[in-house]
Amino acid sequence: MLPRFLVVLGFLVGTLLAAPASAQSDADKATARNLFFEAKAAYDAGRYEEAAGLFERSNSIFPAPTAALGIARSLRDAGQLVRAHETYRAMIVAGVPEDASPAFKQALDAAKKDQAALEPRLPALVIQATGAAAPAVTIDGVAIPEAALGVKRFVDPGEHEIVATAEGHREARETVEVAEGETREVKLMLEAITMLPGPLAPKPPTPPPPLGRSEDEATGGMSGMAIAGLVVGAVGVVALGVGAVTGGLYLGKKSIVDDNCTEVADGRICNDVGAAAADRGRTFGLVNTILMPVGVAALGTGLLLFLLAPDDEASAVAPVVGPGLAGVTFRTRF
Repeated sequence: MLPRFLVVLGFLVGTLLAAPASAQSDADKATARNLFFEAKAAYDAGRYEEAAGLFERSNSIFPAPTAALGIARSLRDAGQLVRAHETYRAMIVAGVPEDASPAFKQALDAAKKDQAALEPRLPALVIQATGAAAPAVTIDGVAIPEAALGVKRFVDPGEHEIVATAEGHREARETVEVAEGETREVKLMLEAITMLPGPLAPKPPTPPPPLGRSEDEATGGMSGMAIAGLVVGAVGVVALGVGAVTGGLYLGKKSIVDDNCTEVADGRICNDVGAAAADRGRTFGLVNTILMPVGVAALGTGLLLFLLAPDDEASAVAPVVGPGLAGVTFRTRF
């Protein structure tokens, strides 16, 4: 018993030979018939993609449901299930006239049965892209409409690469393998890009105002200059202490930034952890940059004022040298 495909072929050849001369030229009919034979030979040899192309060429010269059926079956057996499904559907929607040849009617009936058998085999992807208002999504480089996100989209079985992009966001990409009849959900999260400016230039410290000498002759206590020296020196010590603490915090944040940020031409690209660490690090760095020189200046100024205070009012500093001893003595009066 001949395969159904050969029966269809016999009907097609008879139809082509019996077609009226007004519909196609003899040369066109002969060309379409030869292409059909070549397509059938390629199909029988398992060269399904080649067969689909030859059937399409035959159908473009002499449109016929029999040639369209050959296209659909070649695509189906080549693994291009989505195109095959749509080819079957187009045949069914187009139908055939009431007075069509038996070959055309038989081809239409075969298409209906093939499509019903093919539908359960169609794989599908449900793609979700979040994190951006209007993401652009592609499957294997082919853009899909935004309205198609979140619903089943038929694909051929095998491996597929899904990519989502959006302005101001990092690209999201995933590769999935889908089998016949399988539906898989793919979730892509678009992460916003945070652009950081370059490091801030430190501001120069403001020198303390000049301090005058106190007139505290009657009390016999420390002079105003000596008291001012102690106060300014204490401010310097506090500034240096805070500067040392913020310096340590800055180095800790810098380590986090190095692990979570990438240098680019006009700044850095950071994730949320890196961006937060960079913001805190800039604050600590700025405080450290200001306090350290201010602390040094204040401490030096305080020491200078204290040393320059009158000896008979406030204090005296003198070198001490002796056996096993070297240093300075500090003497003040209350």
